Amino acid sequence: MAHSYYLYGSKSLDLQATRDSLISSLGVSFSSRESDFKGGVYHLARAQGFEKMTVEVNWVDEDGELVEQDFPEFSVLIYVTNPDEPVQSVLEEEISLQCLRIESVD
Repeated sequence: MAHSYYLYGSKSLDLQATRDSLISSLGVSFSSRESDFKGGVYHLARAQGFEKMTVEVNWVDEDGELVEQDFPEFSVLIYVTNPDEPVQSVLEEEISLQCLRIESVD
């Protein structure tokens, strides 16, 4: 089975505002977590319509590089695994989000 991985970014909203916007538009709940691997606090959701969604900052790693170096202007990143079409549509309609990358792996 193929897996799809979507990356969205926000230039205008901070971490909490992005999470709150997704709660409102998708009707999902997030748990707040903390991880050095994710740059500190991030938010995780698992719900019908997608396998996993994380909202995290585009943080600078121990080598001084942004996690998503190709998108330095995006301060907040949203990673979504296997979103269905309705979830994709909602994310595409979010005015504050931009789709940055889509990858499919068989």
